[in-house]
Amino acid sequence: MANVRTSRVNSEMQTLLAQIIKNDLNDPRLEGAIISVLKVNVVSDLSHAKINLSIFSAKNSDEAFKAILNSVPFIRRTLARKMQLRIMPELHFVLDTSLDYASKIDGLLNKIKND
Repeated sequence: MANVRTSRVNSEMQTLLAQIIKNDLNDPRLEGAIISVLKVNVVSDLSHAKINLSIFSAKNSDEAFKAILNSVPFIRRTLARKMQLRIMPELHFVLDTSLDYASKIDGLLNKIKND
């Protein structure tokens, strides 16, 4: 039963985080950035949530990620109002660079193919 609840919380949190980041954050460092919430993992006691983010086409993705990290208290409060959980997990954002890595590998493979 706990797995079903955790899965629902993960799914709802992922959807709401994407909306909050897109619509509610007003930081100039996020301008032009496309931020995708790839995965949310909430531990079974709801004390912590690990959120994997991917940032596309930002002038500086590191600055955009810092803007997200600086906004964690605001994001957590907004999320708490929308989810109405008794316990709101601590949010831990992680920048997922797997797509950048895959793009780099793809570029190298294309270069080898053309040579």
